[in-house]
Amino acid sequence: EDVDARVLGTGRPFVLEIKNPKRRTLNLEEAASEINSSGKVEVEGLRLTDRRAVARVKAAEATAKTYQIIVEAEEDLKAEELERLEQFFTGRVISQRTPRRVLHRRADKERIKNVYRLNIKQISGRRFEAFIECQGGLYVKELVDGDEGRTKPSMAEVLGKKLKCISLTVLKVDMGEKGEG
Repeated sequence: EDVDARVLGTGRPFVLEIKNPKRRTLNLEEAASEINSSGKVEVEGLRLTDRRAVARVKAAEATAKTYQIIVEAEEDLKAEELERLEQFFTGRVISQRTPRRVLHRRADKERIKNVYRLNIKQISGRRFEAFIECQGGLYVKELVDGDEGRTKPSMAEVLGKKLKCISLTVLKVDMGEKGEG
């Protein structure tokens, strides 16, 4: 996830590979306690695994994710406009080129991703909160602002207004397997 994104709920699955360890045994409860003591990240349910788990986590792009975002517009938004966004994006296929902000570390290619559901609640004249259920790998910030035309369609394009995602929280990562998301 982006460095400025929060991850809540059951968190985000990850795999950590330790190459050439100095010790071959590891107390996972102690490791979790040490990691959590930093206050920067919190882990739970650590377990030893095999190469298949690495493949499952890497394949997580095909999973569903639920996000909560706060969006700010340059001008006031009408309730009808927000309803239009909900209707337009629920069940919508999105085409995204690699976002400009990550081009220095990712190949510039087109990705086709799905938005399954979008629910919006207006917070103020210029702000709204949205809950997005989408396919893993969708660049949500760019779904909002369009990234200068690299994401189509975008919320900004549909409304014809400049929009900015000012807060992004991952609420759920569904790995598609019981007990894993």
